[in-house]
This record gives sequence, structure tokens and C-alpha cells, in this order.
Amino acid sequence: MGESENSDPVTDEASSTGTLDTDGGSSDQPADSTTDEDSVASTSNEDSVATTSDEGTLESTSVEQTASDSDAATTDPDSTFAGRNAVRAAGLVAGLGVFLFWGPVLFTGAGLTMWMQFGLGLTIAIAGSVTAMKHGEGAAAAIGLPLLAAVMGILVVALPQLTDVHSATLEVVNSVAGIVVILLALLVIFGFRKDAAEQGGRATPSR
Repeated sequence: MGESENSDPVTDEASSTGTLDTDGGSSDQPADSTTDEDSVASTSNEDSVATTSDEGTLESTSVEQTASDSDAATTDPDSTFAGRNAVRAAGLVAGLGVFLFWGPVLFTGAGLTMWMQFGLGLTIAIAGSVTAMKHGEGAAAAIGLPLLAAVMGILVVALPQLTDVHSATLEVVNSVAGIVVILLALLVIFGFRKDAAEQGGRATPSR
């Protein structure tokens, strides 16, 4: 009876030790769940980073495409060398028109000739400006207005012979400026026609 009483505490200790071991084993389970949570969190972070990089790639691609589209739209009206030169020539015609408009004032013109030259210079300036702004779109801007400027240039050259301009300097200026206007107007017509032919040749193979 005394031995059985002494053995009971040992059994109790063993059972308590087993309980502790069991509890220790069960205490490992939260650590495993924490590891799983860390792996899930790292996976979600990687997914979010990948998604962010994909969105950044899509945004950069859309920005580049928008920039290329805007560049194409900007350079489309005068995309050929002949078209760009025609626009520049039209701008020079407009500038010469302004110069001829102020010619009688700068070179002491007088009388009816002064008012006639005002009208010729103004017409040349308007024709050149509209042609340059429209980039030769349509027959009126590509042929009509430059041809009108050329006719006005002929009248500017002939004006000193038809009437008295009261100034030898103005006579020389009209002759030189009028010839330049005629040449530039013809260059505008030639440039826009060549530009239309080149753009038509580019469009034909794509059909």
C-alpha cells in the first residue's frame, strides 16, 4: 500500500510531462501558421508589384503611342520636302507683299500709283498668308492663290512703266520684288503639285 502511494506522484509527473510535451507540440502549430501567413503575404506583395509594373508598362506604351500619333498629326500636312518648301515660299510671298505695301511710304511714292501699290501689296500679302496657313489644301490654296500672287507680281513690275511712281528707287524695288514674287509663286504651285503627287504615290501601294 505504501509503494503504490509512492508511485502515484511519478505517474502524475509523467502524465504531466506528457501533457507538457503535448502542449509543446501544440505550441509549434501557431509557428507553422505564422510561416504560412508570411508566405501568403510575400506572394501577394509579389503579385501587387507585378501588377504595378504591368500597369506602368501599359501607361508608358500608351504615352509613347499618343506622342507618336501627335507627331504624325503635326507633320502630316507638309510631310514631304516639296510641301515644306512650298509653305516656306508662300510665307516669303506674304512677307514681300507687306514690303511692297509699305514701299511707297519707305521710298517716297506719291499720287495714284501709291494707292495702286497699296492694293497690290495687300493682295499679295493676303494670298501668301492664306496659302501658307492652309498648307496647300485644296485647289484654291495650292494653285489659285499662288497664281493670283504671280499676276499681282507682274502688275508690280509693270507699274513703273505704266504710271509715274515719282521715285527711281521705288521703280527699282518694284521691278526686283515683283520678279521675286512671281518666281516664289510659281515655286509654291510646283511644290504643292509635287507634294500631292508624292503623297498619292505613297497611298497607292497601301490600298
